[in-house]
Amino acid sequence: MMSVFVLFLNGCSSSDPLTMQIDPVNVKAQMYTYSDLNKNQNELWEITHQYLMNHYEQHQTEIRVMDRANASFIGKGIVKWKISPTTPLYCYSAYDFRFMARDNKARLQLKLLPGVPSLSGCHDWELPSEYGYKQILDKFEAISTQLNHELIGED
Repeated sequence: MMSVFVLFLNGCSSSDPLTMQIDPVNVKAQMYTYSDLNKNQNELWEITHQYLMNHYEQHQTEIRVMDRANASFIGKGIVKWKISPTTPLYCYSAYDFRFMARDNKARLQLKLLPGVPSLSGCHDWELPSEYGYKQILDKFEAISTQLNHELIGED
């Protein structure tokens, strides 16, 4: 009887690997490089400053460093994700962002941080599920694409 109960519990606790919390070793910084921008360092800083002010206006974001002389920004953002496609609950994770520009080129780095922001309803999720991490990476890609459009002057 006990073995049947243990088997039942194991069956209930096993879940889809995509909905399990990712291993911290799988969290990698995402690096985006923009080149042939035909703008000087100061112009790239101005464009990025405007982008950050507009993009992060609606999001909880903290820009810790805005260094015009070195054309760099360092800060922290919040990203929303779901544990699984069937879960209605949204979770939140923090990420670091770093931006640096030189004449005609720039680089953006986005990296997910472990921990649970206070606004997250997922208090047991230090890191997202694999399904959630895929959503985050897609959002990072969208941020990069949007910034690239701004840097090259596309609408």
